[in-house]
Amino acid sequence: MIYVALLFAAALSPANAEFVDARAAQRAMGPWTLDATFEPTTSNDYGFGSHVAVSGDRGLFGSGTIDMDPEETTISLTERDAAGWSALTPLVTDVDPYWFDLVGDTAYFRSGGVLQTMTRGASGWGPLVPVGFNGGVLTPGEHFSVSADGERIAVRGRAEDASCVGGKVGVLIVRRSGDAWVDDGEVIVDRCSTQEPLVSLGEGIGGDVLVLLTAEEKVIVDDHVELLDSRAHVYRRSGDGVWGEETTVEPTRAGSTFHGIAVEPPHLALALSGDVETYAYSGGKWISTGSLGGESADMSFGDGLALDGALLAVGAPYENIGTTMDGHSGVVHVFAFDGEWREEGALLAAAANVGIGTQLALDGDNLFVATTFTFEPDPHEAFVFRRSGERPLGMCASDDVCSEGRSCIDGICQEPSDDDDDDEPEDGCDCRGGERPGPLGLLALGVLVGLRRRR
Repeated sequence: MIYVALLFAAALSPANAEFVDARAAQRAMGPWTLDATFEPTTSNDYGFGSHVAVSGDRGLFGSGTIDMDPEETTISLTERDAAGWSALTPLVTDVDPYWFDLVGDTAYFRSGGVLQTMTRGASGWGPLVPVGFNGGVLTPGEHFSVSADGERIAVRGRAEDASCVGGKVGVLIVRRSGDAWVDDGEVIVDRCSTQEPLVSLGEGIGGDVLVLLTAEEKVIVDDHVELLDSRAHVYRRSGDGVWGEETTVEPTRAGSTFHGIAVEPPHLALALSGDVETYAYSGGKWISTGSLGGESADMSFGDGLALDGALLAVGAPYENIGTTMDGHSGVVHVFAFDGEWREEGALLAAAANVGIGTQLALDGDNLFVATTFTFEPDPHEAFVFRRSGERPLGMCASDDVCSEGRSCIDGICQEPSDDDDDDEPEDGCDCRGGERPGPLGLLALGVLVGLRRRR
């Protein structure tokens, strides 16, 4: 069993209500409130709160005493009841404190390059169980993503190919089958570079949709590299179990690189530095639902992404919010979809220099917010925000909710196209170039609330 002794005491501290109120006067937090602030009690736990996970009223915090040799790492659990969030209880040690997830009664960890799961049963949490990958040509790497329903895991991999510099990149997929995990196929990016190595920068999986980010890595001098020709490859699993590439998305801003993904069909969000491009699947193709951030946004906007149903959280840990305090405390911007993405709150920390929003975990009414470990003071706090009120419906019902010049077409606010422009893009995606999306088929967003995470 992986029950461990208390290596450090992580305490639940009350939020600094006065400071939060003062900052909320500058940036409305909307339906969100600061629900809890967590902090470690050991002075050398610099890695505390730099990665988080949440499922329902249960959450995980990672920590690591990075100045010790060997590094001591712990993943700790908190649960919410009528009295609020419990103090942190260590769940497992000696796993990667910056790469884990939680879906329902299953926790996912990375240890020594091996993906492992831990399941909670009637008698508590069980042991760590390795997840194996069999067959295929890809060699699995260390980076993985878990679908919102917990039914699939995607792991980045690489395949040897003498005709391509550095080989080819792709993703291996496993799916849950009872108490076991079984192979669910693999995808290999149909892209080969003969000049610079092709690298994978991120992966995301949601239901039958898989997204992989790639770019060519060019070494400029010493360890400095430049990423070229960024793309997001979108795959879909057919009814007969075959994964096929559905479309390829390129950044609308020239020279920029995708570095983050959040996908939960029918929505997809792709992060750039200072911007997040959003898409929705409708009528058999992906269409643009707008860009968030823009020229006025901090360049860290998009460092953290989390998507749950019709809610999207975007972290900007280096954003200077204009307080009299020194340093960057960061902001987490939360958007709700009602045909368009609209900001419903800007969430603020209760301390300076914490850099909130480097990584986010969103499920239901709970948003866990990680902090960057590059700022002082050390160790850092980590935060939980909670939402009140009804969830957004996820679609527009009339033109009244749409911005000027846009109409509600099949549940999405769009700029109407010319009647004689009925050509459908060959790549199945109205998300590249300067053309606005044309008329769409029936949008299945009416069932969005039912598609959100149920953990």
